[in-house]
Amino acid sequence: RPDAAALLQASTGSHRFVLDYLIEEMLKRQSEGVRNFLLQTSVLDSLCGPLCDAVTGQKGGWSMLAELESGNLFVLPLDDERRWCRYHHLFADVLRVRLLDEQPDLVPILHVRASEWYEREGMRPDAIRHSLSAKDYDRAADLLELMGPPANEGGEITSWLRWARALPEGSVRVRPVLSVWYAYTLLGSGDLEGAEARLADAERSATPVQPGRGPGAVVADEEQFRLLPASIGIARSYIAQARGDAAETVKHAQQVLDFLPEDHIRRTEATALLAMTSWVSGDLEVADRTFVDVVRRLDAAGNLADAISALMVVADIRVALGRLSEA
Repeated sequence: RPDAAALLQASTGSHRFVLDYLIEEMLKRQSEGVRNFLLQTSVLDSLCGPLCDAVTGQKGGWSMLAELESGNLFVLPLDDERRWCRYHHLFADVLRVRLLDEQPDLVPILHVRASEWYEREGMRPDAIRHSLSAKDYDRAADLLELMGPPANEGGEITSWLRWARALPEGSVRVRPVLSVWYAYTLLGSGDLEGAEARLADAERSATPVQPGRGPGAVVADEEQFRLLPASIGIARSYIAQARGDAAETVKHAQQVLDFLPEDHIRRTEATALLAMTSWVSGDLEVADRTFVDVVRRLDAAGNLADAISALMVVADIRVALGRLSEA
């Protein structure tokens, strides 16, 4: 082809010429042990010795990867220490096609093994991805619930929502804690209506919403299930504040304070919501006192960045109150 470079860039392992060449010239020359290793580890986007051992159920993953690399079998290092590597994407595509063709029932088993290894290593996003690839939706839902809602508004929220949306709707609705985390993540992306729908799912699946499991509820995180009324209350308070409903904001935030013990970290969120409502409502004295309490709680929890942000708000309030020296 005159455009060989473009052809290679666009090609995948299903391109029949690439497939024929790689299978005939490379795979068929390998021993059965090497071939099995290649096929079984093709489900992995990244490779390291212990992960390969977990997926294949064999030992010697490090030495096998070194042998493949020295034999120019399309193994590309991902770091300077050569702890992680990957297969060239064309070669990986070929291996996956061949694996699906020869041993389709093995594919979900391999993904589950990878998920279990990533979970043990504390790499929960990768564990979730492989659970979804295995269509092990119960496991994926458990992992998402234990992971909790993402803390930022960037790629973490996008990934979390993509994983949650890959779950069957029925498996989410019977999980009150996961439904609440779903609601929080939708709030982070600005979807108030979607968040309300997920909160309603949580309340239905855990009725009555109080400590003690409701009928039909599936729970992976028992501690968060006990705190469900507070989590729902804070979410509803955020929604009310976003809609400018001061009365509902205060009502839900106060319910959270009534439910939680004095030293619980979530009291800070509820207190901050009350403080913001007082501030925007013009009740500056109450806002000042409440924000000072928020600063104290954040400082005690070691959350210095948010404590400084809250302290800047206190300074703004003191300016508005005419207490310039304090500001």
